[in-house]
Amino acid sequence: GLDAAAARRVPAVELRAPLAGAPSAQTLAGAVTAWRRAGGRHLSVHLPPIGWDPAAGAVTGREAFQDGVELAGDLAATAVTVHMPRVTCQALEGGGSARACLEAAYAELLAPAVSGGMAIGVENMHLASGEPDDRRRHYGYTPGECLQWVEMLRGRLPGGRVGLHLDIGH
Repeated sequence: GLDAAAARRVPAVELRAPLAGAPSAQTLAGAVTAWRRAGGRHLSVHLPPIGWDPAAGAVTGREAFQDGVELAGDLAATAVTVHMPRVTCQALEGGGSARACLEAAYAELLAPAVSGGMAIGVENMHLASGEPDDRRRHYGYTPGECLQWVEMLRGRLPGGRVGLHLDIGH
């Protein structure tokens, strides 16, 4: 895809992390360099989701998320896109530790991206087929919930450029 973007002088691209079936790190870096030489200016890495396992009382997806942030740094990305946490509204708003643990995980794992000067786009999510339309649904579907998460990250990542990445396809 990067070769095609370079040939067509596409100025902005987003790569998903992890890159299933991806070429070697050296090949990928070479493709990014060629794309930049052809006018590429904005490279975003779409990070895998972080979630909450209520049975274990623990954050899930940390390692893959961290690997994605490292990939973004290695490629000198200008931005990363993060999903809202995979957690129900009930778990996040309840009196348990889900909110505190997820907020801390996002802040810790995104700190290197902020240090590297990357913008952070928090992407909204959508109601899945068969999912209840009440507080048992996952968090991050409404503009208010997304903006709440953006504001939390701004508070925890001073100097970071954190904003909403509104996916209207959702």
